[in-house]
Amino acid sequence: MPSAVPKLRTTTASVYSFAMSKAKRDTAPRSRRLTADDWIDSGLKILAHRGEAHVRVERLAHDLRVTKGSFYWHFESRDALLEAMLKKWRTRTVEIAQQSALQSGPDPLKRLRAYLELPQTAPDLAEGVLILLAVQLWARRNKRARTIYLGMQRMHDRRIKELLGSLGIRRAQTDSLAAICGAVLMHLFATPGRSKAESTAVVEMLLTMIGRQAATDTAARS
Repeated sequence: MPSAVPKLRTTTASVYSFAMSKAKRDTAPRSRRLTADDWIDSGLKILAHRGEAHVRVERLAHDLRVTKGSFYWHFESRDALLEAMLKKWRTRTVEIAQQSALQSGPDPLKRLRAYLELPQTAPDLAEGVLILLAVQLWARRNKRARTIYLGMQRMHDRRIKELLGSLGIRRAQTDSLAAICGAVLMHLFATPGRSKAESTAVVEMLLTMIGRQAATDTAARS
């Protein structure tokens, strides 16, 4: 004869334990729903430290402790995320530059100084520098990244030329001086280990040269 199926022994204690564990699960605070910005920020962090090739949906989901389904709720593809990352980097860069100009007041020389001192004063500087360098490398092999990066360079160049013109420097000189300012700005961003005193000395030397050119051009028009 087949052996009898053993009956499950249900005790008051086991029922109480099960009920309490279920109650805890039902009443535990649910984690905040991830937004598109959460995915973008996580992607930018990986970009900064490992490069865009390592920005993978699986890795992001693991870091954020969610399933890939959450990613596809916000983005159609990995390429869509990469595009959003580039746009957010561009927006942040513009906002930092604008904030710097507002805080330095209307004086064009003070605004130019603040612009050149961004490698020392920008918020989240260490992470920002790593992202900038990663975008530079990315732009060498990706058309879209190159378009965004070169667009940011043109924006910096245009703003520097406007400030130089406001100082009274002739247009014939603004192109070369703006190129020098842009090169110095990128060099200071690319060498975050440089001491503040060294960076300040470089900025002061450049501003002295610009001041002399402004005085010469102003005198020539008198």
